[in-house]
Amino acid sequence: MAEDGVVGDSTFGGVSGNWQANEQFGVDFDLAYSLDDTERNDGGTGGAVYKTYKQIEETRLGVRPKMSLENSTLTVDFYYNRYYDQFLQDQIGSNDNTMDEETVNELMSAGLQWDISPSVLNTLFGEHLLSVGAEFQIEELDADRLGQVAERDRQAVYIQDDLQLADGRLHLVPGLRLDRDSQFGDQLSPKLAMRYDISDTLFTRIGYGQGYRPPSFRELLLRFDNPSVGYRVEGNLDLKPESSTGFNFGLSWLPSPQHSVSISAYNNEVEDLIDIIQVATTPSMIFSYRNVSRASLMGLDMQWAWQPEILPEFNLQFGYGYLWSEDKATGEELSGRPKQRANLALAWDTQRYYLALRGTWTDSRTFGVELDAGGPPTGAGEAEAYTLLNARAAWKGFAPFELAVGLNNISDAGDSQYLPIQPRNAYLEVKWNLK
Repeated sequence: MAEDGVVGDSTFGGVSGNWQANEQFGVDFDLAYSLDDTERNDGGTGGAVYKTYKQIEETRLGVRPKMSLENSTLTVDFYYNRYYDQFLQDQIGSNDNTMDEETVNELMSAGLQWDISPSVLNTLFGEHLLSVGAEFQIEELDADRLGQVAERDRQAVYIQDDLQLADGRLHLVPGLRLDRDSQFGDQLSPKLAMRYDISDTLFTRIGYGQGYRPPSFRELLLRFDNPSVGYRVEGNLDLKPESSTGFNFGLSWLPSPQHSVSISAYNNEVEDLIDIIQVATTPSMIFSYRNVSRASLMGLDMQWAWQPEILPEFNLQFGYGYLWSEDKATGEELSGRPKQRANLALAWDTQRYYLALRGTWTDSRTFGVELDAGGPPTGAGEAEAYTLLNARAAWKGFAPFELAVGLNNISDAGDSQYLPIQPRNAYLEVKWNLK
């Protein structure tokens, strides 16, 4: 048992590959399975002690046939995901306050995309790559805490054109997407993106788009109690879908084959932003979801990469981001969103060995609580800044096998209130590359 009272095991396995029947037809596929077991002791009110067991089993399967035709390519995408959650909590020395719940969430989807380079349009208006597609999705949620099976289906159709002008230096990409949700109706979302190559080393990007995200089943329906710790999470059936309008601008510079620098700025105006809040503190903490009627998110991101000429096996990447967020109704920052993030990655990659160290620093975050449903949220607390560090070492000298070891969350960041993530952990991985 760990010092924090938590012990767990994680198992993961996966296989992916490609079968190329001929130059015109091939199939990509991947299958993954994971199993996480967690056991912990929780102290409750009145000196009670609870034994809590949680097991999460997830299976993912994807199959993507691809066919090349004259002046076009047809891609089909099939995907299946099954999420199985078992939660058992028992008060030691008592038959009271026992919870035994299961949740099964299944998602099945299929997509079809046809990429065409029509010769007639190319002759008249420059070089085109026209993409048309459709998506179909069915989701089912069966949870003990619901007392019923919830079902939902979604469909979408879209069209996009990548038009190259000015001898290929100018790309215009207009697009249009129509979503239909069995629970929330229809939504039409246009977009327009442009890229212009000022020179062979300097590129600009400008984009405009409208977005749409309906609430998930978890946000709408799930109700989760943890009496030992004293909190409850409740879905909100009154949630509305998010809709947004966004602008972005980017500039990329390649001063040499070894360096790349990019900077981008964005502004997203969101209506009915789905946000998680704390709605009560007594007798226990209750969390739920709400719609923020109008919210604004503006940000600036920078990336730098360096691969020295004298050491081509070495790679260094650095990134930094700054975010301004605001609830337009109250003027307050949005809950749980840090202003600053930074990441650093170091890698040494040779034919036989791979060594990597990756770190992410996240600024402090302020979380809001809504005690009065008719009033603005008030401060619930501030989470301190934290750093996540992951290391990985791999040996590739015994092909087709690859042996790797890793250490995640080296600094052992995390806390039960604001950052409930897996503590420091190590893993051993064996890959078998089939060709």
